[in-house]
Amino acid sequence: MTQRFLLFVISLIFSVSLTAQQWDADAGLVHPYAAKITVSSGQNSQNINDNNPHTFWQSGNPLPHGYIARKDLNYFLNPQHFSLQPGLPAQNPAFDGNTNTHQEIQNGRLSLRLQPAASLLLLSLKAETKDSLFLSLQTQSHRIIRFSYPPSDNFQAKNFIIKTKEKIISIRLESNISFQLYELAALHKPPTEYVLFDYGRTRDIGWISSRQLNSQSVTRIEVLAGNDKHRWKPVTSLNPKAIPFLYEPLSHTIRARYLKVVFSLPLRNYQKAALWEFAVYDKNG
Repeated sequence: MTQRFLLFVISLIFSVSLTAQQWDADAGLVHPYAAKITVSSGQNSQNINDNNPHTFWQSGNPLPHGYIARKDLNYFLNPQHFSLQPGLPAQNPAFDGNTNTHQEIQNGRLSLRLQPAASLLLLSLKAETKDSLFLSLQTQSHRIIRFSYPPSDNFQAKNFIIKTKEKIISIRLESNISFQLYELAALHKPPTEYVLFDYGRTRDIGWISSRQLNSQSVTRIEVLAGNDKHRWKPVTSLNPKAIPFLYEPLSHTIRARYLKVVFSLPLRNYQKAALWEFAVYDKNG
């Protein structure tokens, strides 16, 4: 009798131990695709896929001056867009996105020819001058738009809103004497922030879950898909004012390695974007 009881106890312990080893609390759940995340600015990007809808990533603010260092926003960080007269060195500290480096503009004259003509929303200028520095923008209809940068603004990055829908063909900086140009930057489209997801290889994507509650600082959120980080196709749009966690199927399955969530911001200072949670799944969700 005692022997049978011992065998029963041993069998029971073994059964419980085996069950504990085989138990998987997540069995049957569909897991989202793992992704490497890159953000346009800001910190705490790990909060985007931490499965906690109460934590979030917040971007930096493109304006007043955050956009200057970003090649996707600062038109003059792309040297193919303009030519200079007189010519300056290829590695030019006046157009490098760094407002702490500078280039001497001898004789107080510098002209930029935009190639091709471009729509510009805003100019940013930082300089050191002993006499007033004037900016003249010429439109395609040959209208001249003028701004000034007095010595009292020295060492300050000053923004000028360009209130015209015409494209600009040239920009001229003029002073009576030589001056130090720390940076000339241009915003050619409404400011944006973005989150880029790299899924490692092409994936079949059929569902998106997200929480993207934002303040009035975000006017639009678009989700784009691509396979090379250069060419993008629109997938869907997200409501920037939505409060709950959303779990939505796409109208059709897409194949992509990358997704890019783009936040459009107004042309105002200190506007930021936020993303609380984002995950994608195959067609089975």
